[in-house]
Amino acid sequence: MEELLKNIRRELRSAWRYRWYALIVAWLIAPIGWTAVLLMPDVHEATARIYVDTDSLIRNVIGEIQRSRQRLEQALVGAGGAPAQASSPSIRMRRTRCATYRSGC
Repeated sequence: MEELLKNIRRELRSAWRYRWYALIVAWLIAPIGWTAVLLMPDVHEATARIYVDTDSLIRNVIGEIQRSRQRLEQALVGAGGAPAQASSPSIRMRRTRCATYRSGC
């Protein structure tokens, strides 16, 4: 243990003795690094992929829409409205499936 402490003290004294040389070398090398960083292009690129289980998502959405439609039909019937209007073709919902998001469907 004593030998280890002697070695550590000797290394610290040596480093302290040559601290100015180390500082000069650092100042000579640093501008090279700064120049390299400044010459790098300012281009940032990121990509991401999101995987969604569309079947379960569509089932949940369609289920919620159907529940809303049933509540609307009940409200119309309860308010004396015509239930035939609630089941008109313009309100009926169909499930369609798109191949990709960008296909415009």
